[in-house]
Amino acid sequence: MNKQRLEALAEGIFAIVMTLLVIEIRVPEIHHIVTNKELSEAVFELTPLFLSYILSFFVLSTFWRAHLYMVSYITKSIDNHVLNINILFFMLIGLIPFSSHLLGSYPNSQFAIIWYGVNISLISLTLYGLRTYLKLTKRFDPEKFYTKDRKYSRIRLLMPLIATLLVIPISFWNTNFAIFIYTFVVVFNFFPGGIYFIENILGLKK
Repeated sequence: MNKQRLEALAEGIFAIVMTLLVIEIRVPEIHHIVTNKELSEAVFELTPLFLSYILSFFVLSTFWRAHLYMVSYITKSIDNHVLNINILFFMLIGLIPFSSHLLGSYPNSQFAIIWYGVNISLISLTLYGLRTYLKLTKRFDPEKFYTKDRKYSRIRLLMPLIATLLVIPISFWNTNFAIFIYTFVVVFNFFPGGIYFIENILGLKK
């Protein structure tokens, strides 16, 4: 099967989904001559939506990079099972704009926080499943799949799931802190040096 067609589909889906994130943020409609104060207050009320947009954009960027690395760089060939896992992955990615808008519209709702966490956790598990399948069926290029790459890619894929396991119980105590944990973990996980920093802090680096 043609790997390039899968890559093209992934690029298109991520481009559309990332665009939909900001489309969900509507310009305030004020049906009279508006003052600067009224408009600034109306825009300020959209702050939770903007924050959920930023968080979700980082989430999508992280998953896009992981998928790009996995499919375009280390995968040698694909079969029907790889395609099926990718279809599930794309379906869950397509749900992110809804989950993001739900979180931004109801940031103090435990249900919205849990829904968002379950969405990104399922994406994380699906991508981890793809990684595991490629490894078991030896469809990756072993020369490009270095030991450090295996370790760090595994940690990065499971970080959203770990964050969700932390956030769900925290959301019953403080929803704002729960969202902060999401944001911190996702943004920290996005930057290349984040995992190295955690490894050094925990004394795991050899």
